[in-house]
Amino acid sequence: MSRFAVLFAVVPITVLLTASFFVLLGGEKAASAGLKKFAKVVAILLWVSAGVVCVGAVSRLCCGPMMGGHPMMMNHGMGGMHGKMCPMGAQGGMKMPEGCCAKTNK
Repeated sequence: MSRFAVLFAVVPITVLLTASFFVLLGGEKAASAGLKKFAKVVAILLWVSAGVVCVGAVSRLCCGPMMGGHPMMMNHGMGGMHGKMCPMGAQGGMKMPEGCCAKTNK
């Protein structure tokens, strides 16, 4: 399933590259030199963005989904600790749940 999800990266890459084409086309039609330079900078940023999406898709294809296939905050609260913290202790600090840390000798 994750291999097919990589195909969805084609859409944003295509949109970014198409937008960069029209930015460059508009920049060539511009009269001022400053606007032409600005168009080139925007086009380069769009190319970099398309490259980042492409690298992300390739890394997902090679390495698989990160975090077990779930976004970090989805159904897990703050990094998977939702519901695992104990109520406030007598000193006003948080008590750590039993079994989550190394056992200490008392």
